[in-house]
Amino acid sequence: MKKNGEFLNRRERGFVNGQAGRVNGLTNGNGKINGTGMINGLTNGNGKTNGLVNGNGTNGKPPSSQNGKIRIIKLAAFGIFLMMIFGVVAVSTNLMMKNVDWSMVKKYTDESGDVTYAGVDITEYAFHMQGGIFCFYLKFAGNFISPDNTNSYAVIFIDNDSNPSTGYNAGDGIGADYIVLIRSVNNTVFATFKKFAGATNESWKWDTVGGVALTQTSNVVSGMLTEPINSNAKFKVIAERGYVIDKTPVVGIERSALLVTQTPLSNNTLKIVLKPLYGGVRVNSISFSVEPSAVTLTGPVSGTTLSIGEDIVSEKTYYIGINTANVNNTTVKVHINGVSVENDVPVTVWGKGFVKYVGTPSTIIIDGAFEDWDYMIKENKVYLYTDSTDDVEDKNINIYQDGYYNGSSSEFFYISVLGTMLNGNIAPLETKQSVPAPVEITRKPYDYARIVIHTTTGETHVIEIYGVNGHVKKILMDGVETTSVKAVAGKDGLYGALEIELMKNMSIESYSVEMTDWNGLVDIAGPHVPSEASKGSSGITPLPEFHEYALIPLIAIVALFVIRRRRH
Repeated sequence: MKKNGEFLNRRERGFVNGQAGRVNGLTNGNGKINGTGMINGLTNGNGKTNGLVNGNGTNGKPPSSQNGKIRIIKLAAFGIFLMMIFGVVAVSTNLMMKNVDWSMVKKYTDESGDVTYAGVDITEYAFHMQGGIFCFYLKFAGNFISPDNTNSYAVIFIDNDSNPSTGYNAGDGIGADYIVLIRSVNNTVFATFKKFAGATNESWKWDTVGGVALTQTSNVVSGMLTEPINSNAKFKVIAERGYVIDKTPVVGIERSALLVTQTPLSNNTLKIVLKPLYGGVRVNSISFSVEPSAVTLTGPVSGTTLSIGEDIVSEKTYYIGINTANVNNTTVKVHINGVSVENDVPVTVWGKGFVKYVGTPSTIIIDGAFEDWDYMIKENKVYLYTDSTDDVEDKNINIYQDGYYNGSSSEFFYISVLGTMLNGNIAPLETKQSVPAPVEITRKPYDYARIVIHTTTGETHVIEIYGVNGHVKKILMDGVETTSVKAVAGKDGLYGALEIELMKNMSIESYSVEMTDWNGLVDIAGPHVPSEASKGSSGITPLPEFHEYALIPLIAIVALFVIRRRRH
């Protein structure tokens, strides 16, 4: 990005300070904001607003006082009507603005510090569709809101037909059919939505065609348009104050995507939540994998298929019942097998699904149901430690308990956390949208567990178990990927076994466990000496969910209400 108004070509210099009709051409040039025929031309010039009031436009014969009063009353009534209409529109669009979850929208980054005025130094920007409405997000290194009478501008050029030969030639292959003009002056921010009305591809002429619902803090400006924008449109942003200018590369609207979350509930139910991202998604159906085949699904399903066949434009929830009456002493597994959507929309399925052991396990089974490990703890067969639960912020790696069990043929280790085991990062949700330049991803999506084992013969062995979304992705033993270590994750816990071939010459003196999240945060428990640990517990007790916390006071409130009603 060039500084001090020095652009790569003549066209962009014309945009800034020249006569070709751009920002300071848009500010102080002819026919622009403070020239003849735009805002202050619109305020104090010939034939415009104050021209209408005090200029040549109304200096003819004055109306009679009676007609003047009637006209004032009519104008006042009409003004009140317009305020009511625009107030309703503003309220409704602002309510919609509050529903834009920008944390879930992929943002582009722009270099910080590449211009000298932080208030127009663009650092992040994003465009997406929500419910068919175009939304934008601009973030600056400093305060965009101008504290004085010097204008700060941000202009979003919109190439609605993706055709550089139509509309206003904004450079970089953008033929802008529309612009969003955002101006800040004297601690106030304004925005207008304009359509290109120029006679030539080079002329700067725009007609206001719609409103902009605007929300801003000191360094973030976001908003949505009241007029539709093509989902294939291209965008370019230029921010300017005086001779300081920043601009972004050309990008498009983030493609729609779908996040599907599957959550097992305690009443043999699988909760399915569909959340569209960046706009509506047409979902045809969801299919489920069911093990064993004697298990049947109930609720809004036919066999193993949930038929939907509609556009999902807001979060929607389904409950799938799981009938286990025909099975016993086996592990039941139900999870999403596939999601059918239209237009090749990227889909991420989050969560492990339903896993439960039906019956009473008598030994540890590596299946992810965890009733077996809970059973072994209650039978006093497990060396168990409890860790501090306030030593790390990320619940997904905050160790709650860890344990060790010496089986007949394998050594078993167990770790439970306060959150979701091996949850990783939702970053794999990133869609296929093209970016202006390669983006280096420095953070890995995995959470991982590390078990460090010290033997009585002085050896040290390290087991690393990597996972994301509650699924084990790979296991390393002393830095080498292996299949000889078995591990599985549940919602709260992770456990696994070292097979006998690995254990026959390994007598454990002590061990420690570590949990690391995708962002590098670590929680450590140990080292532990198994022979010194306490055996047994009342079992693994998961932390209550919010609704469980709220249940008791809710019952008390209802009971109090009933009692008061009876007394009266």
